[in-house]
Amino acid sequence: MHNEFNYERIQRIREEFLPDSVVLDFVKPSPGDVILDLGSGTGHFSLLFSRSAENVTVYAVDGSDKALTIMKKNLKEADRKSVHPVLSDVCAEFKDSTFNKVFLSTVFHDLDCQKALLTWLHRDLPENGALIFVEFHKHSEIGPPDNIKIDQENLRNMVESHGFVLVRKTDLVHHYVHLYRRVT
Repeated sequence: MHNEFNYERIQRIREEFLPDSVVLDFVKPSPGDVILDLGSGTGHFSLLFSRSAENVTVYAVDGSDKALTIMKKNLKEADRKSVHPVLSDVCAEFKDSTFNKVFLSTVFHDLDCQKALLTWLHRDLPENGALIFVEFHKHSEIGPPDNIKIDQENLRNMVESHGFVLVRKTDLVHHYVHLYRRVT
């Protein structure tokens, strides 16, 4: 995974091309949810989820000290105690809590551990647990080089081969969003 990101640039891209309303419509935070935000960066979506419903707990996992420092500042300013920053390699199995939803925004394409991650997510998510991906369209002019991006069909095949089923998807200008459920 990349170690240095331009977080301001990422924020501008997110604000322009990835509406919070679309992400919320897929994640649908509900009271009692425990959401694992893998590759959470500065915590934008973690904060969004925690504000969207009462009694939502979010574990915001990222491997960047810089991102977590920014996130902790944002959490303090927002007075959000239900978001728990976790400095960890996204590929490391998460043992701190049980969870019923997992969210990955523009990070899965970068992981060397894609199959291992899907294996432990299938093991640890409850039946019907939600797995939500936001990824760049293969030939979008923003994001990583095309050879790193994952096209929708490849993502679907990989995720479904690990015991999930695609239940919903949408296309945006530069991104696509997939919602999978654990079925077996």
